[in-house]
Amino acid sequence: MKREINKKIPRNGYYFIFDALFAAILLVSGLIVLSQYSGRQNYVNDIDFISKDLLSSLSSIRIYEYNESYRNNSFIVSELNNGDIVNPQNTVLEQIGEYWARDEIDKARTLISEVLKDVNLTYNIEISALNAYRTEYDILYLNNLTDSKKDLISSRRMISGIEKGKPLSGSSSSAYLKKVLNKKIFSYAYFGGFIGQGNITVPLTLLEDYNSSRLMYAVLKISTPGNFTLYINDQQCLGVFNGTNNISSDAVLLWNVTSCRDFLKPNTNNVSIRFIGELSTSFVAGGFFKASYSTDSLTAASQDGYKRYYFPDIYGIINLYDAISAQGIIQNWTLNLTFYNNYSTYFNFGNDTLFMVSGNDTIQNLVFYGINQNLPEKPIPIRLGIQNFSNVTRLNYGVSSDIFLITDVSGSMGECIGSVWNCTYQYQKLRNGQYFPISCIVNNQNLCNGNPDNPCGGAPFYRGRNYATNCNQSRLDVAQAADINFVNSIFNNSLLHNIGLVDFSSSAHAITSLTSNAALLINEINTYVASGATCSCCGINRAKDALMSSANKKYLIFLSDGDPTYYCKNLSDYEGSSVWGGDFTGGSSSELDRNWTILAGQDACNDNITVYTIGFGTGMSAQGIDTMMRTACNSSLYYNATDTSQLDAIFRNISRDVALSANFSSQTVIVTGNYTPSRLYGTSYIDIYYDAVIDNISQANKISVARESSQFNGCKANVFIPSDVEVTEAFVTSYSGNYWTKNLTVNDFLVFNLADYGAEYGRLGDPFLIEVPSVIVQSGEYSNITITVGDNNTDIANCSNNNTFIYTFLVNSTVSRSSVLSGSQGCNWTIQFDDGSISNSLIPTDYNGNYTCYYNTTGVNYKNYDAYDVSVYDMLDQLDFDNDGRVDINLEVEDLEVIVTSIESVPYLWGPSIIEIRAWK
Repeated sequence: MKREINKKIPRNGYYFIFDALFAAILLVSGLIVLSQYSGRQNYVNDIDFISKDLLSSLSSIRIYEYNESYRNNSFIVSELNNGDIVNPQNTVLEQIGEYWARDEIDKARTLISEVLKDVNLTYNIEISALNAYRTEYDILYLNNLTDSKKDLISSRRMISGIEKGKPLSGSSSSAYLKKVLNKKIFSYAYFGGFIGQGNITVPLTLLEDYNSSRLMYAVLKISTPGNFTLYINDQQCLGVFNGTNNISSDAVLLWNVTSCRDFLKPNTNNVSIRFIGELSTSFVAGGFFKASYSTDSLTAASQDGYKRYYFPDIYGIINLYDAISAQGIIQNWTLNLTFYNNYSTYFNFGNDTLFMVSGNDTIQNLVFYGINQNLPEKPIPIRLGIQNFSNVTRLNYGVSSDIFLITDVSGSMGECIGSVWNCTYQYQKLRNGQYFPISCIVNNQNLCNGNPDNPCGGAPFYRGRNYATNCNQSRLDVAQAADINFVNSIFNNSLLHNIGLVDFSSSAHAITSLTSNAALLINEINTYVASGATCSCCGINRAKDALMSSANKKYLIFLSDGDPTYYCKNLSDYEGSSVWGGDFTGGSSSELDRNWTILAGQDACNDNITVYTIGFGTGMSAQGIDTMMRTACNSSLYYNATDTSQLDAIFRNISRDVALSANFSSQTVIVTGNYTPSRLYGTSYIDIYYDAVIDNISQANKISVARESSQFNGCKANVFIPSDVEVTEAFVTSYSGNYWTKNLTVNDFLVFNLADYGAEYGRLGDPFLIEVPSVIVQSGEYSNITITVGDNNTDIANCSNNNTFIYTFLVNSTVSRSSVLSGSQGCNWTIQFDDGSISNSLIPTDYNGNYTCYYNTTGVNYKNYDAYDVSVYDMLDQLDFDNDGRVDINLEVEDLEVIVTSIESVPYLWGPSIIEIRAWK
């Protein structure tokens, strides 16, 4: 039997067979495709090369090159001759673009055909022009060999500065002020915070091109009580000028002195005020001489890092309050003073006394240096004055003040300050050859115990002593002596102040009314007797009510040795009432007594009365001291004295404070009797060397402009600074009048603070012109200004309405180059200026068209496609600082040379446009 065996082929074997078959098919197919693709790739690459090479050639070959190579192509020659091809330097592609932009498509096609006529093109070629947005599309050349577009290749090239329907080139212009004619400018001669007393001369500097025909106006604006004559360069200007005739007035007076124009000259002028009346009214409390005139200068000369302050020339009594400053950190300074003075002269720089020299009958010159000072960028007050008037009858510092001395005469004031030895010596003194007995009392324990040989100045004697222990002085004795010294101190130095007296114990006694009769006051003080309780509020109430009708400065000086033991039922109670003290006398102080004392003192303070309190002796409790401190208007006005010398010193301090805090306290010196005039020479100066906060500001292509704001009419003002300007210097004027300028804040920056230099204002200068750092004055923004004035650290007074903000800034004298514009003909301009004047000018001067442009308050009209007009408008707009339609540079247009430069054939910035070459099989 035949046996058959059937075998199965594994499934993996099929896979291998099919893989091999499929690979073979792919290999054959790939060879076929590759052979076909290789041939196609060749002609595709050819097409790409043709489009790119053709585009590159058209972009490289220039018109003149092609014309030379092909022996003066007739089409190109014709186009050059008739001016249709303006620039033979254009490439063929650029010229094609220009034809297209001018809508001369036929010429573009002709140029392409001429260039390509000898080129054997075997492919389809299309050359077209289009803009970037494909909204404009024109076929400029077409070589179409077949109907179908197979394997199309495109190449593009951008051409900037052209666009269909737009001009190919235009004019770009800029304007600048080659020079200015009759630009308005201000020059000032300043009178400091207080200058006197006597005849005063200050320098006024005018620019070199000044002449009398250029003066627009001149004014004198000062605060003074005195009548005077005005001299300019030693020539009298007008007649007599009348001051306020009131030493306490802070009024500011203004006179127009334009008619004295012929007395002014270029460079340095001397402006002199020669007073007619008393020396006491011969001063200026701030102000200036201002000249407004025209100049042909674009900018004023300046020197960064250095400035000089000139002292005024003063003949009379040297009495000056002012300040110096710089736009930066002061590193070094030089003080050079020349003066003649028979009396002592001193100079305070800030709060430092640089010198105090004795009088001399010859002219003195003093020079001082400050090296590496590093002084902050803040005004520094300066004070130059005289003291020790040995042959002057009387000096008065300030206007009237009314003062009440309130003295405690309660029983405790009779207590003895201390037991003192008292001894009596008996002598025999020689008279006409004979000895006779004499005696003297020695109130000195050491002398009594020391048994001196000759304590009383006698001749040889027979000694004998009687001893006793006495109360040499009571508290009231010391208080009376201090009161008398105070009276003498005030009246020995003043003709204007008044003093009244109140003494009190269980009640307030009859007052001695306000008077300047020192003898009457001293007699009354000597009648004081110590007895009774202590009703402090009674004495304060009575003195306060006596002062209520006074219009002068008002003061209460309250002295007591103990706690109050009586109270008041109201603020006009002079009798007082007691709290149960065990003996119906109110001998113990209660909270009610203390509170009424404080209330009475503060009520007086609220009525603008300055209350000083003095605790005397060692018997006052801690509660009593607190009561005295709280009774004064502030704690700095409370004093404590435990002995005679301390009390005398306190009264001297208070008398000085009263003098200093009176209006015009130590600024005005009133002299009666004979005196020798002193002289401060106007050649005196302070040189200041500083590190500028802002690096040197270039004045190239700039115009400097000076402006003064309107008056503040109070302590605060908001001043708008024009946009697109650079402030170089700024000042605030402060007519502080009867007071000191205490501080100035600009844009929340504390520019000046007098308290930085001390609390004794009489020793400090008083600025009129306060320099403001230019870096805090921002262009295009409001500057917020606040001034504070007063006569001490705490008092605040009303500001003058006449303060202003004076500043200088730079504005560009050029305008940026305009964009490319199609026209450059110009216009007949009508322009309005800040003073309301209107001027007409042809710009350029050879303009002969009929178009009228204008810039005024009604509006603006000009051709915005004309290069001349656009630049002129840009310049006028730049010089209209407040955008009110009036040009602020106050000059006639025909005197203003505006140079407009036009550059022809400047390509525009529009586009880009595109030239596209497409090729296909």
